[in-house]
Amino acid sequence: MSCDFNRPEEPFLSLEKCLVWLPLAEERKVSEVARGPNGFFTAYIEAEGKKSDLSCWWRKRRSNFCHRHWIQIEENEGGKLFEDSGKYSGLPTRHALSLIMWAWHPDPRALARSVEILNAYNDE
Repeated sequence: MSCDFNRPEEPFLSLEKCLVWLPLAEERKVSEVARGPNGFFTAYIEAEGKKSDLSCWWRKRRSNFCHRHWIQIEENEGGKLFEDSGKYSGLPTRHALSLIMWAWHPDPRALARSVEILNAYNDE
């Protein structure tokens, strides 16, 4: 499905990559609306992770959400995407987790590297 966007659409994280982070998002109570029955993440699961199966409405809403929240992260948090101390050190911040629940992360390579930290966290 072709959709008209005001700016380039953010690349999608695969559904499989997003699902890895779902338990942490649930634990941290992040993106409860997006994960709810009428939310983006549910629509993404129903589309089996295929962006072409999402409506233009969802894709535009996602793009706007990601753009708006990335600006907030840059302005209010200095672009910080990962916790640097405490229980969640090395894992995505709450704000970054919200982006993951919308199938996007500004630094997918760093996100992939943090999966090892997540696995260690889950083993505790």
